[in-house]
Amino acid sequence: MSDSKFADILDVVDGLSLPDQENLVFLVQKRLSQARRKNLAQEIHSARLEFEQGNCNPSTVEELMRNITE
Repeated sequence: MSDSKFADILDVVDGLSLPDQENLVFLVQKRLSQARRKNLAQEIHSARLEFEQGNCNPSTVEELMRNITE
């Protein structure tokens, strides 16, 4: 999004009443939570498919940490 478009949106928000601004913040936060939840569900689904297809192997925390630090 361009800076001018974002600034225009902020100007519109500034013109709203405080209760409307609070409602807008609530709705945006709710949508963000829903989008994050949907993204997480997609990642879990993909990970499960990879596991079922044999593209990844289970490992212990110690093995994961060793791989990360190497």
